[in-house]
Amino acid sequence: MLAMRLSHPYTGPNTFPATCPDEYLQALHGQGFAEQVQGEFDCSEQTLQELALANPVAGALAFDALIENVRTNLF
Repeated sequence: MLAMRLSHPYTGPNTFPATCPDEYLQALHGQGFAEQVQGEFDCSEQTLQELALANPVAGALAFDALIENVRTNLF
C-alpha cells in the first residue's frame, strides 16, 4: 500500500495519495480482478508490478518501513 501511494505524485492535501479514499481500500482488498478495479484505482497484480518497476525507490522505501517495523516489534 505504501509503495503504491509513494509512486503517485503529490497533488494536494485532500487528494490521493495524501488521503486514502474508500475506493482505493476496496480495490486494494479486492479478491478478484473485478473487485481490484474500483473507480480510478486499479490494484490488480499487473498494475502493482508495473508501478514497482516504474518507481523502484517507492518499493525500497516501503520495504525499509516494513523491515523497521519488524525490528521495532520483534527485537
